[in-house]
Amino acid sequence: MKLGEDQTKGIAVNMDPPPVFYSDTEAILVIFLGEPRFSKVEGTPLEFGLNTNWDVFRDAESGRYYLLYRDGWLEAPDLKAGPWTPMKMAPKSLKKLPKGGAWDRVAKAVPGKQLESAPRVFVSDRPAELIQTKGRPVFEAIPPTKLAAVSNSQNTLFFLSSEGRFYFLAAGRWFRAKDLAGPWTAATTSLPADFAAIPKNSPRAGVLASVPGTQEADDAILVASIPRTGVVDRVMATVDVTYDGEPKWEPIGETGVSYAVNTPNDVFQAGGRYYCCHEGVWFSAASPSGPGASRTRSRTRSTSSRRRRRNSTSRS
Repeated sequence: MKLGEDQTKGIAVNMDPPPVFYSDTEAILVIFLGEPRFSKVEGTPLEFGLNTNWDVFRDAESGRYYLLYRDGWLEAPDLKAGPWTPMKMAPKSLKKLPKGGAWDRVAKAVPGKQLESAPRVFVSDRPAELIQTKGRPVFEAIPPTKLAAVSNSQNTLFFLSSEGRFYFLAAGRWFRAKDLAGPWTAATTSLPADFAAIPKNSPRAGVLASVPGTQEADDAILVASIPRTGVVDRVMATVDVTYDGEPKWEPIGETGVSYAVNTPNDVFQAGGRYYCCHEGVWFSAASPSGPGASRTRSRTRSTSSRRRRRNSTSRS
């Protein structure tokens, strides 16, 4: 089906590559939204990472950093430079984490299981990507093209032998580099013809939807242009909003909106009301902890149980 003008004009998209990290061994990517910021955990010498969804702590007395990884802990003298190693013995500061409250899940993981080895830990203060291969890259040819897929990686990663360059697809954008360690440059608008020539019956044909000019890409645009609505049960939709002590607020620039810094929830204050975004649904209330009403003014319920936000797809 041929796309109409309104569907093909699109919107401006930043094609600049994000920071891209590469490892041929086990690795994790810890992302902070801006310069790492920490806030004190009441009753302990610990500070926790505010602008990351990893469980990262800093001991204000020793200066060491601790990171909850799977069922164990890593520690390092420097957040970005590391080196991160398995924690051999839980420090007294971690053992002082409050139990039965907002830190209950983390407190239960102390001292945790002894990790036999530590993954490589990459820390970024802006959105980034992590490429991993299990050892040296293994190539799987895609005839009749000169492309080969990197088969020992969960990333969408190709190698074009005619150029001697890697191609990496992330968030719908293509990037290229001579080496997996970079530097990476934008490639979406100048993809080689080999990509459009990937056979439709190839196990790698799924990427055709991200190759400009292909029928699959046009179909993807068409599907994306179809309006969709979500259905939320206004009675059963609930959110648990809890704080580590009294709510603490910090303004967001000059917007007139403030956000709560001592809760695992996404809570905002604006115009004398409080708002929380939870699992794609917005709730509002007259008090920081609720109970309140959703943005559609339907009644909701709020409980007192506390929980930490789960780690995102930045974990591997």
